[in-house]
Amino acid sequence: MAEFIANDFNQILFKRDESLLLDYLENLSTKIPDQHLNNLLTQIIQNKYWNLLDWCIAHDYIKTDLFEYDEFNRSPLTLLLKPYLHNTDDLAAYLPHLENYLSKIDDINEEIGGFNLLSFAIDFKSPIEILRAIISAGINMSYQTRYGETYLYKFCQQLRMPPPNAEQIIQLLIDNGVDVNAGTVEKKTALFPTIESSKTNFVKQLLENGADVNVIDWKGLTPFILAAAHLQTRETLQLLFEYGSPDFSHLTNEKENLLNATLRYFQGGENSLQIIDLLIANGADLTTTSEYYYKPKSGIDWVAEKPSELLSFLLERNYIEVNNVDNDGNTILMKVCMYDSNHQESTAKDSYRKVKLLLKHGADPSIENRFDKKAVDYAMEDQLKTKIVETLLA
Repeated sequence: MAEFIANDFNQILFKRDESLLLDYLENLSTKIPDQHLNNLLTQIIQNKYWNLLDWCIAHDYIKTDLFEYDEFNRSPLTLLLKPYLHNTDDLAAYLPHLENYLSKIDDINEEIGGFNLLSFAIDFKSPIEILRAIISAGINMSYQTRYGETYLYKFCQQLRMPPPNAEQIIQLLIDNGVDVNAGTVEKKTALFPTIESSKTNFVKQLLENGADVNVIDWKGLTPFILAAAHLQTRETLQLLFEYGSPDFSHLTNEKENLLNATLRYFQGGENSLQIIDLLIANGADLTTTSEYYYKPKSGIDWVAEKPSELLSFLLERNYIEVNNVDNDGNTILMKVCMYDSNHQESTAKDSYRKVKLLLKHGADPSIENRFDKKAVDYAMEDQLKTKIVETLLA
């Protein structure tokens, strides 16, 4: 029996002869050192030495007791889980040998460093054929990480740049028992990272498989709030409405409702306007208040502060009763006049546009609030609103 000598080993590898390499390994007095194992397995896979791979498995070069590994990421398993066999025939020839290894593992559900074999393979972006083989080996499909992440949740975190066969992988996981509505410790389901990916095809796939559109996470956020307010993706919001209706009275942990959160983040443009339209057309109320900095604030309050294009859009669709008053007797015309121009002429000019729009749509400037003030009284408090004062007094 020969001792391991690195130079001899490398020369054998260079010759690319499976029989010669097998003969060399069989005649070693000890196993090759761990630091050379990855080199050996790389050569085996690249050259498709499948009989030699089976020999290595049988002789414990690749451990079947997963607990002996400190972490998956620094083990020979990385080579098995992503063999870089781009030819489908080569991958098909390899799979029975991987399945042979998987069948010999002592505990397929062993967890190491916060991963089990399948969750690591998903995180490692192994191809679907490898994932299917691990599932077929009997791994627990109800597994969740210490953070409560299911296999599906972990995979959906990758969807900003989806790996190949992403839709098929999602379906594979769901069809094999992963709960589409299982929540993490932050009460987020797989729908949350999928919405964040802005890939509507994957959002639709989860919805078709029963994803709950009204699930609430630990911050009080829902898929509707995420899509409409935080991400402002109209296509995703439209999809959510096709599979359910939001609770417009629901408040986040910041005490904010869906419409007011969306208005707070409003940046202008056709996409943002269409999102507001979707919400109001489906039941959101502009007069409903929710908290902002510990004070009640309605959708009308937000509209009064936002660019005039939003007010124009809402007036054209008859979404605003221009002479409706709040608890203090304030109309939207008063609220526009109250809004501080903050020494910005552009802001004051846009407020002037809003005043003209409201007057055109029937706003009554003579209405007084409970403080006996009219809209013009508030406009007079801002030196940049002279044109507004003149218009209201005309």
